[in-house]
Amino acid sequence: QELVNFKAQLERWLLISMAQYSKALKAGSANIKVAFRLIALWLAHWEEPHVNEKFDEEIRDEFPWGKLLPLSYQLTSWISVRDKSAFQRTLKSIVRVLCRRHPHHCLWHIWALANGKRIPKRQRGASRYVADDDKVDAAEKLWNELRIEHGPLLEQMERLGEGYIELAKADFSSNSGRSDLRMERSLLGRIGELFLVPPLTLALPLQGFQDDSDAPHVMGFRGSIELVGGINVPKAIYCACSDGVERKQLVKGADDLRQDAVMENLFCISNELIASDSEASIRKLRIRNYRVVPLTPCAGVLQWVENTIPMSAYLVGRNGKEANSAHQRFRPTDWLSYDCRQRLRNAPSTMREVVYEEICSNFGPVLGNFFLERFHKASDWFDKRLSYTRSVAVSSILGYIVGLGDRHGANILLDLDTAEVVHIDLGIAFEQGKTLRTPELVPFRLTRDVVDGMGISGVEGVFRRCCEVSLRLLRENKGLLMTAMEVFLYDPLFKWLLSPIEALQLQENLGEETPINRFGWKALEVQDRSDDIIHLNSEAAKALLRIKDKLQGYEGNEVTTVEGQVHTLITDASDPKLLSYMFDGWALELHELKGIDRD
Repeated sequence: QELVNFKAQLERWLLISMAQYSKALKAGSANIKVAFRLIALWLAHWEEPHVNEKFDEEIRDEFPWGKLLPLSYQLTSWISVRDKSAFQRTLKSIVRVLCRRHPHHCLWHIWALANGKRIPKRQRGASRYVADDDKVDAAEKLWNELRIEHGPLLEQMERLGEGYIELAKADFSSNSGRSDLRMERSLLGRIGELFLVPPLTLALPLQGFQDDSDAPHVMGFRGSIELVGGINVPKAIYCACSDGVERKQLVKGADDLRQDAVMENLFCISNELIASDSEASIRKLRIRNYRVVPLTPCAGVLQWVENTIPMSAYLVGRNGKEANSAHQRFRPTDWLSYDCRQRLRNAPSTMREVVYEEICSNFGPVLGNFFLERFHKASDWFDKRLSYTRSVAVSSILGYIVGLGDRHGANILLDLDTAEVVHIDLGIAFEQGKTLRTPELVPFRLTRDVVDGMGISGVEGVFRRCCEVSLRLLRENKGLLMTAMEVFLYDPLFKWLLSPIEALQLQENLGEETPINRFGWKALEVQDRSDDIIHLNSEAAKALLRIKDKLQGYEGNEVTTVEGQVHTLITDASDPKLLSYMFDGWALELHELKGIDRD
């Protein structure tokens, strides 16, 4: 009887909490935590009839639907066509309303989910994508229902989406030397003006437009395609918009962008949290983000991050051409970056640490000169260096929490105007980097060059304090962040494991036709092994449990303070022993080595 009474009290307070959160939203609360907490309570008790009844009751009258837009991806990932429960009825009602009131924010989620089975058979590792037919069918049904009310909009979206997918699948490998391929015969080239559809890469207000007419629409596409370097040959195009702006976009095929999209959504949410915190907002902390729109499991569109340069391009040049790089300009007598990588690659395991120390003594940091070259006024130089240090701190801590890997210099951009860092290619997350043949052992990239850009104080002062502020904020809002990331538990197509071929591709730069790699495995044999790796919720649960541990301060078996956790992370990130055993393509010669004079 005591247990029954306890459960009754628990349910009573649960319903009261939901009612109060709902009232706060209806009263105009701008605190993003309120909407997240309301949805978290509902999803945590979705099987309880009274909870669904209460939630359904609360959203009927004058509910501020825009407050739920940051969670639109999370909500759509739950939909089902077979489940006839009260929860599903309420969920579908919410998703329908969100799609009707804020179509530009939500409809692409539904369309991508409905395209969950569109995986070309020639796609490497295609058998690893396990589509949940129930969710795909539910998305298709919802899309067709919305067609009744938004027929013209959906028709224009389908035309635009099919044009992107056609371009993403196009094989231009034989034209790799050309940079101005014409596109008149493609669907995008013939698409014309779409009065109802904003450009896919338009930065959308987190809580919706006041009026959809405020958004510019697609006018057409410039008649040329630029081939951007990369294994899968992504294509850059220009979308002409009604506001007079030509937006550069990157169309990717043979790449799964759904994780990138949710990561960028998480970055947006983190920025909202930062804006609501006085200590963080005073320091102008934020993480730079950009738009990512998945269209199928193997195709999508990304916003081109304008006016940036890859960190590696500034430091050591592009495509192996080091003559005009910063390292050659400012330290011309140092070893070449290529030579450093070769020395480390060829070193026996017992000598890697010694070789690494020798490399560091013959290859000094130069990123501090970026600020001297770009910002000539003393006040600008100081402000931009401060902005850079703060952005490195925020991105390092958030990257550590989500287990973001593959942080080599080409995946970190430097903004030429603000000096902030922008992280791209977010496909290796949730500590998947630790599963590589040569595992990533450090929590984030803290190279000697990265530290050199922070000035004389290095990791002390601004960097350490901003790391502590960022980590404190994330730890205080762990429930909200877990709600945002639990989407991966329910995404029917998300890949939780790297296949062996993907791991090898990352560390060997294997091409499409490479028959044998230096480990002696045939690519086809590795491909066959990848068929055994299945997407399972248990893998998602393990990854999310590790994130929860980080947000609770666990390092090893001990709970640490924010300051202690940050100290451990900085120490590990610059540990020469760990770095000497990591993949040489990460440019470890750029890493901090204790005891080596940076001058």
